[in-house]
Amino acid sequence: MVYQMIDPIVRSTISHKYAGTNKKEVSAQCLDLIDDWMLIKTMRMGQSDTSVFTNIVKGRLSSSDKKDARYYKSLYKHECKKYVIDNFDKSKVKGSILVSIFLPMIIKWVASYIVNMIIERWSTKN
Repeated sequence: MVYQMIDPIVRSTISHKYAGTNKKEVSAQCLDLIDDWMLIKTMRMGQSDTSVFTNIVKGRLSSSDKKDARYYKSLYKHECKKYVIDNFDKSKVKGSILVSIFLPMIIKWVASYIVNMIIERWSTKN
């Protein structure tokens, strides 16, 4: 069973934003890797229910202690971006020689954009 832990709003926003560009394959793979990271993080925290993980993360990121919230925002952003960059399969992205030269920079930018969007959505109180 494949879990999709990323908010459907984020997923559709990213799909729409990168629909007509060379970054479509990059964004799709980044979304999949972020889903993987979230699932791995869930298992490491000993949570079998993904909604429990999401609630824990939301609680940490929207903590009344601003120092604590800033720490977890920074920690989760760094961990997730690192996971995406380390596990990205560059051979799945097709494009010109120019795309292949700038691919590492594109991956970092797209991953950062998606992770920041997810963390910011989690950190706002609903």
